[in-house]
Amino acid sequence: MRIVVVTVEPPDPFGNAASRWFYVLFRGLVERGHDVTMLSTYGQVASRDRALELFPRSRFDLRCFAVAGEPGLRGKLTSAVRPFSYLFSRELHDEARRVLARPFDVLHLEQLWSGWLGWDYADRALLNVHYLYSSDLLGIRSHGVYDGLRRRATFRAERAILQHFPHLATLTERLAADVRRLSQRTPQLIPLGIDTSLYDFNAQDPEGPLTLGLVGNFSWQPTHRAGVRLLTELWPRVKARVPEARLLLVGRNAEKLMRAHAQDPTIEIHENVPDILPYFRRIHTLLYAPEHGSGTKVKVQESMALGIPVVTNTDGAEGIPATDGQQLAIADDNAGLVERAVELLQNPGLRRERRERARLLVEDVFGPQRALDAVERAHAHLSTRA
Repeated sequence: MRIVVVTVEPPDPFGNAASRWFYVLFRGLVERGHDVTMLSTYGQVASRDRALELFPRSRFDLRCFAVAGEPGLRGKLTSAVRPFSYLFSRELHDEARRVLARPFDVLHLEQLWSGWLGWDYADRALLNVHYLYSSDLLGIRSHGVYDGLRRRATFRAERAILQHFPHLATLTERLAADVRRLSQRTPQLIPLGIDTSLYDFNAQDPEGPLTLGLVGNFSWQPTHRAGVRLLTELWPRVKARVPEARLLLVGRNAEKLMRAHAQDPTIEIHENVPDILPYFRRIHTLLYAPEHGSGTKVKVQESMALGIPVVTNTDGAEGIPATDGQQLAIADDNAGLVERAVELLQNPGLRRERRERARLLVEDVFGPQRALDAVERAHAHLSTRA
């Protein structure tokens, strides 16, 4: 097939959460013999450069464009009508028109906001939805009048985009139900694939003090709330039962947003680090219990792939067919989360067993082959109906 893919980050296996999937998607489609052009936005030059090095022009057609929002009043007015359209620069719009003027079979749009770029080609597009703000912000009060207005505009735009595109896909059954409610259409399911060969599995405990950890983007509301819950409600109870344990928080804006809740000297926080892997390697157990976070949680996937036992809740395990006490420790109430974290911290043998089961599940369910098979089925379904 001739496939044009639009992504909101470069296909960078060492970039943000979405970039890891875009790497699998781009490489996999080309290796399966498809003629693929990928148009990507980027906010970090380093991520763009890594992607361009991994996908040389001699074999791949990757074109990257800087995010270029319109400043001032005009930008705010544009965002009010089309939230997040600032991701797509005029240069990217022009390039997309040139590329799509030539014959193609499928326009594959990754993440909901890429719908703005593919708006005029909806009948031949597959829109893959990773999350919904209307789900993630459920139960969270707005911060003032401007925030409230912005949220309402965002929720309206989500509904408008979903209703405009006839061919939809998403990551999980739960997110599919939300998409169906907003669009009156049933999306196809595509698992969020990761290349497990990039994650060196270690069945042994890391060296250093016994450490409970949380890794993520603390600017994202679900992770922010998970961090506050961990610091204020869960960690004090874990610490009381495992006094030798330490707590490690790492991720985007972690210091800025979490330090006010972290007065215990046994808590260590690092933000905006260039490489997250060394911090992952210090964690004996990850505890991540988000609220209303839609879609598959990449940091849970990555922890399982690396060999870090995970304690989470229903939201954290969304889209992961794991069983409590087998591949993950799953509980929704504070008492259950604390009990499972303490059990893992106190039992090296259980940690080793959990690591091995989790890695096998990630390889089986989220490996590139299964994810790409689902993508090709969705493309074939679209091409027969277009």
